[in-house]
Amino acid sequence: LFDRSPRVPLLMNLREVDNDMQTLYINSCVSTFEFKATGTGDSLVEGLIRYHPFLYDRETYPQDPYAASA
Repeated sequence: LFDRSPRVPLLMNLREVDNDMQTLYINSCVSTFEFKATGTGDSLVEGLIRYHPFLYDRETYPQDPYAASA
């Protein structure tokens, strides 16, 4: 039987995450649009569209912190 050393869990405030692409996309959007669509029968689709404007001849998506520098 192996005895593991007790580890202290890492405490992290998820509002302060700055290296996750999904969080970067959410925080950098200019506007959001919530929608619901119904189909035949009981089908229902709900969603959220996030708007990232096109400025200065390029889209304003956040930079990937793990992308290789060119």
